[in-house]
Amino acid sequence: MFINSAQMLGHSTTLAALGGLIVGGIGALIITVLSIIMTRIGCETVLVVFMIRDELAWQRENTQKRA
Repeated sequence: MFINSAQMLGHSTTLAALGGLIVGGIGALIITVLSIIMTRIGCETVLVVFMIRDELAWQRENTQKRA
């Protein structure tokens, strides 16, 4: 059984396509995980900023009531 150059080329193209699908899937998974992490960090940051703002406002109100 001999393999001619057209069959070799087809086989290589198929392997390249499968490799591209695998690499693309892994890349998409990494990007998805990173975007989820960045979203969580953004939400936590906003929460902390609002907590600090509320704490400062509460302290300011108490200071004004005492004066």
